[in-house]
Amino acid sequence: MSKDNDPVEEEDSPAFNFVIPVVLVSIVNGMHSPLHLLMSELSPIWYPTMLVPVIPEIVFYISSLLISTMTLMISGVPAAIYERVTGAPQSTFVSMGIWLLGAAVLTMPSIGTLAKVMGWT
Repeated sequence: MSKDNDPVEEEDSPAFNFVIPVVLVSIVNGMHSPLHLLMSELSPIWYPTMLVPVIPEIVFYISSLLISTMTLMISGVPAAIYERVTGAPQSTFVSMGIWLLGAAVLTMPSIGTLAKVMGWT
């Protein structure tokens, strides 16, 4: 296999290292987001009541997963727009930094809840 077609080469790029912090920030937002109340109220829309009985703990964990996933996706939109405008063929430090910054901005409302849970306030 030639070096040009090696799929591992992309994982070795320095920009790939930004994915882990973006995912971690998204998980923090999913666990401590003030949107949990809204997601709990909307659970009859998205929760599969015919397959799984309604258990508050399961609703909480699934809503955390949904909020984390939405944070990850929404925070990537500005980075994707930047890459499209600049015509970059691959992700760069700047685009990955924009993605991380977007996730951090979306996580800001969760900081108060996280501070209370950690005992910082």
